[in-house]
Amino acid sequence: DLEGSALALLRLQGVYNLDLPSIAEGEVVVNCENSLQQCEPANLSRLTRQPPPLPLGVSDVFYIGNVAYKRREFYYAAIWYNLTVNLMTQRSPSEDDPGLLQVLEALGDCYSEVGTHLLSTEDLGAILIIVTRWVPDTEDLVVAKLSRMVAHITGLNTTFPTGDNFQVLNYGLGGQYEPHYDHLKEEVSRTLMAANRILTFLFYLSEVEAGGATVFTEANIAVPVVKNSAVLFENTNKALVRSRASVHAGCPVLIGSKWVANKWIHEVGNELQRPCGLTQEE
Repeated sequence: DLEGSALALLRLQGVYNLDLPSIAEGEVVVNCENSLQQCEPANLSRLTRQPPPLPLGVSDVFYIGNVAYKRREFYYAAIWYNLTVNLMTQRSPSEDDPGLLQVLEALGDCYSEVGTHLLSTEDLGAILIIVTRWVPDTEDLVVAKLSRMVAHITGLNTTFPTGDNFQVLNYGLGGQYEPHYDHLKEEVSRTLMAANRILTFLFYLSEVEAGGATVFTEANIAVPVVKNSAVLFENTNKALVRSRASVHAGCPVLIGSKWVANKWIHEVGNELQRPCGLTQEE
């Protein structure tokens, strides 16, 4: 979906501070912002040995600006419209190019609107480029072995329904997950057969050339994507009180495709494996 790809690029621009002239030339360059020391922009296209760059046409750049304008993201729309004008002065004209007057009018509309609605992460964050599938332990011998491995590592019961089926997710370009708890609200957990999620086991199934890290926003920790590794974290303490440190998010995928599989382990069926502690807090 062309509009979805444009929105993904807008999200990546905001998160990773992309250099737009380089993007227009087909290269992914992240501008460096470091208040403590000097640093140079990173050309991820060259570092990750991507295929030869495919430049964006003037009409492509103008289209991205139009998508941003349509979403009322006037700040970013103005940036892309300005880039359109610059490219029109640098390149030979094409039949598909918009008229200069058309671009300038759109740019003027942005400047008149930019003070009324600036970009918010909630606007773009609502669009997640993710494909999901649930895989039961019984579907394949490898899946069953992975579930047993999780049980050995955690010491908990991982068989369904105490442990959820594996949730396999694929994040494409710009795919992300907003900060959230895996621990469910109390009124929701009461309706579940195995009650609330006490622990999350997240497998990284693929490499990602750039982006895609799992970040724990309250704990200030980022876990980069490393194929065949895993992230394990508790969602509650032993008294089943939700842990603020478990708030996490999936950063947008900048280059590549991210595959993960997670298994949630529930409280019911694990009372003896994970009993309450002896203190008031546990």
